[in-house]
Amino acid sequence: MARVGVFSDTHFGYDFGGPRGEDPFVQAAEALDLLIGDKCGLVLHAGDLFDRPVPKPDVLGGAMRLFSRAVLARRKRPVKLIEVVGKDRDDVTEEIALAGVPIIAIHGTHERRPKGQLNPIQLMEKAGFVIALHCQSVLLDVGGVLVGVHGMGGVPERFARDVLRKWDPRSFDGAVNMLLLHQNLSPYLYTGDEPGLEGEDLPKGFDLVVNGHIHWEVQDELPRGGRLLCPGSTVLTQLRATERDIPKAAFAVEMTKKKGMGEVRRLPLATPRPFILETVKVKGAGPAQVVRAVHKALAKALKDVKGDRMPLVRVKLEGTLKDGITPRDVQLGETMEAFADRALVKVDKKLTGADMERSKAHRAVKRKAATLDELARDVLRTRAKEMGVKLDADAVFDRLLANDVEGIIALVEGEDA
Repeated sequence: MARVGVFSDTHFGYDFGGPRGEDPFVQAAEALDLLIGDKCGLVLHAGDLFDRPVPKPDVLGGAMRLFSRAVLARRKRPVKLIEVVGKDRDDVTEEIALAGVPIIAIHGTHERRPKGQLNPIQLMEKAGFVIALHCQSVLLDVGGVLVGVHGMGGVPERFARDVLRKWDPRSFDGAVNMLLLHQNLSPYLYTGDEPGLEGEDLPKGFDLVVNGHIHWEVQDELPRGGRLLCPGSTVLTQLRATERDIPKAAFAVEMTKKKGMGEVRRLPLATPRPFILETVKVKGAGPAQVVRAVHKALAKALKDVKGDRMPLVRVKLEGTLKDGITPRDVQLGETMEAFADRALVKVDKKLTGADMERSKAHRAVKRKAATLDELARDVLRTRAKEMGVKLDADAVFDRLLANDVEGIIALVEGEDA
């Protein structure tokens, strides 16, 4: 029998320097320790290991130190790399990557960099901490069970279907085959007008498809055969109701040589902060009324909270204000300060005054509900089209994220950067 561990979306570097800067490492450490302690012979990470495409040195160092636990976790029967498809075997530092419990990872949307530039997952591979896959496959012997791992890193949603079809991954005969992705997947998560992946787009022949990017757990049967596991994030970042209602976890996949893939077991995490989501609605209110309503909601929400971890509270403040009053007139600084020693509070204002007009752009953003990343790319494409400029908006945006000014100038001037 063999076990393969799964976790995803650790977002190292999230809130770096802030009150939650250590949370990604605390939760990822617990997840990795649980998987190693559960005797998993191999661990898979489904993208967004880091929160930025160019992590700070302190963040990289923290990730390497954490993943060294897997390298040092010696096993009586080492994992063997049998076959590599689509990449140079020399890219894998086998004496380190296979020394303990190997970690196979793909890059996510947060780590995507321009073509030809090293992303942080590839950097981790060069140091021997992971085996990085992008439209590539590996076959391994894990405790006597052949395991095929196939990975496609995160790509812009409008290209995902074409990239997956062009890659056309083929399962290994006689193995348990697992496909790693990091994309929107309808109907579980869909944002924007660009067509993303659907269950029917996923290839046949895979026992388990592991999809990152979705920050809450999803398990389902796929229409073309096989099972779907979205492990969710280990750290709270999106602060949605689904993250409140579905506890964070890592997962262990059981498999045997004779029967193939078996149970997917859930290993709950104990370290994530308590998360409280409150909605405060007002109608025709003045600033003082709004402040009192928020204060009352926070006091009630935190009344029975216990434990060492300071909770997260997101307050959704919705409704209308009195004539002549704008959201800027509602000052919540004193209220936030009053609860600063009891919770990490975030207030989202969705207030409108009777005399306020919603702009066309605001309505479009709300209707589209696109991610900031995709929205920024859309803006670049639209502006370039309006100005009659032929421009690779995705390449420009990727270089912007990397602070590559020279690369942007070269693209705008039409050079092959």
